[in-house]
Amino acid sequence: MGQKYKDLATRRTTGTRMTGCKFTCDIIRIINKDGERWEVRVSDPVHNHGPDLHPSAQPAYHKRSEAARKLIKVLQAANLSPKDILNILIKHDPEANYTRVDISNEVTRARHEELDRLTPTQALFVALEVYNIEDENLENRYIYWYHRDDEERVDYLFFVHLKSRELLCKHPDVLLIDSTYSTNRYNIPLAHITGRISQNGSFDIGYAFMAAERTEHYGLLIQHLSQL
Repeated sequence: MGQKYKDLATRRTTGTRMTGCKFTCDIIRIINKDGERWEVRVSDPVHNHGPDLHPSAQPAYHKRSEAARKLIKVLQAANLSPKDILNILIKHDPEANYTRVDISNEVTRARHEELDRLTPTQALFVALEVYNIEDENLENRYIYWYHRDDEERVDYLFFVHLKSRELLCKHPDVLLIDSTYSTNRYNIPLAHITGRISQNGSFDIGYAFMAAERTEHYGLLIQHLSQL
């Protein structure tokens, strides 16, 4: 019957850089007959920490330029890790004081912008519909089916490119279905359906996300394959 779906989405952990340091000072602007000046008056000179050893310790030095933000988006779209993105940015600008956390935050912000306040599932459905509406030449159109569980959550999604359907109609004799894991952040099984052609080659037919490898999900998959 397969394993039960578990939501592995993580919550972001937050912290603070505050150390409870008692050091206090006032910066005062003084205007008199001699002119204007600024004066620093220290109330408590005691620190409970040492000085920063590198500018990267200060968040003000972590600000990304617009060019850096655009480059991060491009590299993130290419599925590069924050570590690899950071190495590339430092090669472009050796004076940059970015950290891996800065890159991770920027990648997260870029993903939120891309989703436009939608959940990943909603964004996927929107993308499928946009392909079908905007593609007049049928180059990127998809056929898809989905199923909701008792709590109205999508637990099954099967999508097929129109060109794959054409190949399936020409070579319907041998089909292979294989489920893989670790393909997404939610650890949902992904069923990959391929076909064989007479020249001993293969072609992709479609993909199906399933909450678990259950009989009912495979039943839906076979049913929708037969409708192609």
